[in-house]
Parts: sequence; structure tokens; C-alpha cells
Amino acid sequence: MPLAPLTTTPWWGAPVIAAAAALSGVSLTLLGAHLRARLDLKRKDQARWDDLILDVATRLLTLTSELAESGRVGYPRYIEDRRERIEAHITTSDAINETLARFRLVASADLRNAAFHLYGAAMREELGVTETPPGEPESYTDAQAAFVAAVRREVRANS
Repeated sequence: MPLAPLTTTPWWGAPVIAAAAALSGVSLTLLGAHLRARLDLKRKDQARWDDLILDVATRLLTLTSELAESGRVGYPRYIEDRRERIEAHITTSDAINETLARFRLVASADLRNAAFHLYGAAMREELGVTETPPGEPESYTDAQAAFVAAVRREVRANS
């Protein structure tokens, strides 16, 4: 009794298997390229957000420093050039409010709170207010350090 072959494959079996392997290879390559492109796009987008946050944070630090510095000049000079100081205060406060509005759009809650504490500390420094509300940094320098730390946390969290 002759032995029957274990399997019989049709003539078209090998080309079908080869085509399926080729198609799966192409599909995996395209999927990998798509995932890489998405990752690159996400990195670029995050870098743009980080740059925006850093730009706004730098502007806010500069403006609040100007505001706090104007308070260090002292009361006698304030009396001498009252009108000029009031106009400078209004201009700086408007710029700070505009910057804070941008911050509300791009920053986390932690960073927004640090920004508002910084602004409050700069106002207290400008006006010579010595009492600090509960939960606020003791001085402008403390608020500035807390703000810088919050910016660093924000940028690192997004990296």
C-alpha cells in the first residue's frame, strides 16, 4: 500500500503566503511611519507650547519686577512725580493683566496660581503693604522663586 502525501498544497499557495507576508510588512512599515510622524508632531507642538509659556512667564517676571521696583523708590519721590508714577502704574498693570489673560489660556492651575501670587506680591511691594494674606508668599522674592519653580515644573511635565 502506497503512502499518501501528508499534505497537498495547491500551486497558488506559496504566492498567496508570500503576498500576505509582503502586505503585512508594508502595513507595519506604514503604521510605524505614521506613529513616528505623530510623535514628531506632538513633540513640535509641545515645544511650541513650552516656548509660549516661557515667553509669557518671562514677560510677566519683567513686568512684575518693574512694578515691585517702582515701590522701592520710596514715598517722597512718589509725591514729587505722582502723575508720572500713576500713569506708569496703569500702563504696567494693564500689560500684566494682558499677560495674565494669556496665562489663563496656556498654563496649568498650579502655574496660574503662582502667577497671580507673583502679581499680588508685586502690588504689595509697590504699595509698601507689609501684611501678607494667608496662603500668599511672604515677599516678592519668595513669590518670584515660587513662580520660577512652577514654570520649571510645567515645562518639565510637558517634556
